[in-house]
Amino acid sequence: MRPRINPLPRLMRGRVICLEAERLVCAAVEKNSEMKTPEIWPQDDGQPVSCVEKLKVLEENWQEVQDVLRDAFEDAVLMGVSEQVMRDRLADLVTALVSPRQGSGA
Repeated sequence: MRPRINPLPRLMRGRVICLEAERLVCAAVEKNSEMKTPEIWPQDDGQPVSCVEKLKVLEENWQEVQDVLRDAFEDAVLMGVSEQVMRDRLADLVTALVSPRQGSGA
């Protein structure tokens, strides 16, 4: 009797391995990436933002940004990008943000 040949083509076997690696990386990243929303949002004068509606918006924005950054980071790492390079590029992105006050005297 002839030995049984693996019915999965080579590419498919590679994808299965890739999916397992993806699962492991995602689990590790998710376990360590949940950052608590800051409780205090200081203004320029040092006083905390106290408006309930503003605090709700800040919390929602924090969660959205965290989700988008996590997804982008995971995608990059799973596609073979160096974790440190991706972290550096995300930090550069934040550093390059232009203040919405720019041009209005700030």
